[in-house]
Amino acid sequence: MHDADTGFVLQGTSGTTEIKPKSIGTYENFKNTASIVINTNYSRNVDGIYKGTSSNGSLAYYYEYEETHDWGTRKKNDYISLDGFSFTQKVTYNHGETFNYGNYGYSLNYEIIENGTVKKLGTLKELKSLTYTVTADSQVTFKIKYHLTDSSTAYNPSTTRAYRLPIMVLQFKWNTSLPSSGIHTVIGQDGWASNLGNNTTVYCGKDGFIANYGDSLFKITTDGIVVRRNGASIATVKGSTIPATPLNYNLPQDIDTVLCISGHTRIILPKNPYQGQRVKIYDKSKDGETYIRFQGYMVRANKTYNDRSYEMSFQCDGQYVRIYTFIGDTWFEECTG
Repeated sequence: MHDADTGFVLQGTSGTTEIKPKSIGTYENFKNTASIVINTNYSRNVDGIYKGTSSNGSLAYYYEYEETHDWGTRKKNDYISLDGFSFTQKVTYNHGETFNYGNYGYSLNYEIIENGTVKKLGTLKELKSLTYTVTADSQVTFKIKYHLTDSSTAYNPSTTRAYRLPIMVLQFKWNTSLPSSGIHTVIGQDGWASNLGNNTTVYCGKDGFIANYGDSLFKITTDGIVVRRNGASIATVKGSTIPATPLNYNLPQDIDTVLCISGHTRIILPKNPYQGQRVKIYDKSKDGETYIRFQGYMVRANKTYNDRSYEMSFQCDGQYVRIYTFIGDTWFEECTG
């Protein structure tokens, strides 16, 4: 569990669920995520344990703390990294006095454990980053162990201050990068997404609603509905009911087939098409409702090469299927009945 700035991460044997007060990001970034970054930021209050009385009558206490963080079920050779580690410690007494220990007097160690066996250990003192490669398929945990003896600021009972009940406040912060394996689900402030493995992803965020299964894809965005099967990318467009304000549909680079089902639509082909780019347009709107803009490139050459012309806004007539292929500086047109 983490604080309000970082949310929660739930680790299970079959996957990971993140709940965070941040954006889930774009569809492509989520789909291609190779690792999960866990932002850890939390504090712990540790009660002082009475150690004894010194020769001058001061009381001494020690503080001990351990906590284990679950890194989930990992595969052999999984690479795990930890960076941005920071730590503070401050003792508070019941009479209001506080003392910030800074980097003084404490020990702070870590253990990386696979299936109950310690595989790596060391100190976190002044450590900024740490890397680890899993040695075998196993349950991996990360343990923190803290100790400090408090005597330099111990309370002297000969004074009039009230008897102290010291509390050490520990603040930890670091980032852990874990390989993305199994089911990975993210719930954020602008949507949710789940990578189910085997090239299967469901995403609902700022890029729209997108679901893919293998080579098939279904997408709903402000541009309309896109369906892709076996590599084809299809957009279904419904135009405006007002002739003076047609719907402008800017053709994305990943769409090769457009179906205009009704209404006034202006299809705007890419400004920087690639050589051989091919676009198929099914115009099923009423005559004259669909226009095509070619962004300044030449078009057609229906009879000979020299029949090419510049068309700023070409009005479609008839419910034909038009296929445009970009070669050189021209969208060559092929019409089918």
